[in-house]
Amino acid sequence: MSRANSSGIPKVEPVYVFVRLRPEELEGENEISNSQSLDGSLLLPSQGKKCVTILDSSTVRLTPPDGTHAHRRSVAAIDDKQHKFDHIFDTEATQEDIYAKVSPHVRATAMGYNTTIFAYGSTGSGKSYTMTGNSDAPGVIPRAISEIFSVIEQRTSEETEVFFYVRISYVE
Repeated sequence: MSRANSSGIPKVEPVYVFVRLRPEELEGENEISNSQSLDGSLLLPSQGKKCVTILDSSTVRLTPPDGTHAHRRSVAAIDDKQHKFDHIFDTEATQEDIYAKVSPHVRATAMGYNTTIFAYGSTGSGKSYTMTGNSDAPGVIPRAISEIFSVIEQRTSEETEVFFYVRISYVE
């Protein structure tokens, strides 16, 4: 489901939703293991039941772990749920993989589009790591800043009558 035009700049869309699944985001009664089955599903160690299954690059299935059915208030809550997103990153996704999907939106910013990158999730789920990274694996913010100024440098060397106003905000 590509929404980019021939120049690689994304078409104007109100919202793109990318999901990064990490084992720490799963909840269970026991400690969570980083175990992953061969089909990309995450497993709870005590139950051995798939809780999250990545069906393809944009679809995820959520399945209640064993033993939770009795605690549910409605039958509908027991059923497996499938959700579609613009892209789903599994637990093996690197900072480079994440930025490769965000990069077209960063380049669009240099062409005059407003861009907001919003990380959402529970405490400890990896939002800060994804956004800021570390010295070995920089996150979205340092990569975006570097790319924006590289595009500006390239454009100003090619065109004399081009001006850029850059304003970046980071709220945590």
